[in-house]
Amino acid sequence: MAKVSVIPDNLQIEVAPGESVLAAAKAAGVPIASACGGNAQCSTCRVWIVDGMENCSARSEIEERLATKLHLPSHLRLACQTTITGPATLRRLVLDDADLDIASLLGKEAQARVGEQKNIAVLFSDIAGFTGISEKLSPYDVLFLLNKYYAAMAAIVDENRGYIDNFIGDGLMALFGVENEPDFALLSVKTGLEMQKAVDRLKPQFHSTYGIDFGVRIGIHYGEAVLGSLGSGDRQRLTAIGDVVNIASRIEIANKEAGTRLLISEQLYEIVRDAIVVEDYVRLRPRGATDRMTLYSIARLTPEADARFPHAAKKRPDAAEDAPLVASKTPLNVPVIAGETYYWCACGRSGNQPFCDGSHGPTRFSPLAWTAAKTGTELLCLCKRTAKPPFCDGSHRRIPEPAA
Repeated sequence: MAKVSVIPDNLQIEVAPGESVLAAAKAAGVPIASACGGNAQCSTCRVWIVDGMENCSARSEIEERLATKLHLPSHLRLACQTTITGPATLRRLVLDDADLDIASLLGKEAQARVGEQKNIAVLFSDIAGFTGISEKLSPYDVLFLLNKYYAAMAAIVDENRGYIDNFIGDGLMALFGVENEPDFALLSVKTGLEMQKAVDRLKPQFHSTYGIDFGVRIGIHYGEAVLGSLGSGDRQRLTAIGDVVNIASRIEIANKEAGTRLLISEQLYEIVRDAIVVEDYVRLRPRGATDRMTLYSIARLTPEADARFPHAAKKRPDAAEDAPLVASKTPLNVPVIAGETYYWCACGRSGNQPFCDGSHGPTRFSPLAWTAAKTGTELLCLCKRTAKPPFCDGSHRRIPEPAA
């Protein structure tokens, strides 16, 4: 008989050879949960093996499937599937009804996790001067602007295999490496660079529409975090906890002091150094930190690294790369303002409007920057038959359409 200590009950039970921990615990009067009756169809009987892991049986096939689905680390075991051959100490994890609800993760998204430690990259972004922007605009306009901005940012994060942890007012937190994606550290930097490019495309539109200067600061850090699901019921979401999150937030804030737009930590730099071009570096003590840090301002990926990602790593179903060119049969008289820069392309993602907001993400249709010389109207269309886009001369009307 194996002697097993049970925490927090401070009980010692005996487990016979071939007997499951669940059966032995119930026989000893330990109030251990088992919503499915001990058939490995739930995770409510799971226990934390504090000591004596070497005396525990290997996971059965059915336990392995459930552990994989719930991302259970090796020290968390299902009591109904575990037998013990020697001394061990375990902690019962489901203690009351609230614990039971938290533990019942079956039937939910695979992102539901009980907690695991791993190295990830954490990206924080924040809109520069957002307080002034929100004071200048109506609440409706603030929400419209944020939703437009977040739609563009979320597409970029998704395309680079990142996971958006949270939108926090005007801030965004994204995680990379949640599923051990290849090159996730470099993809986090690529995401930051593409986010800045997208913001540059949005700037003219926000300036002409709202009269505001729009910019974003981004900070990225690499380190160990605890990944797990927070919340209850349908409100659960995957999040990361640890110093890596706090430091990434401080690095984002440090951009303001350094006068930069995208900073990464030294830890992340050491991983991606051969694949990036550094614009500058700074030594400073981020707000809330005790020690000075070396932070790197990133200009771009190297040509070799960029060639490894010819297209978005995770394409959306409506990716414009494979979309047909849109041929507008009605050129548009569009009002323009002298000195304003507009962006035009044939992506077909702008609701047949002539100017592109970049929301389609990076594709072979690179937006064309054009600055209006005078205030008035210009004739534009998406026919792609003009000699000098974005202006339309109407010549496509004189070219017969190809036979169907």
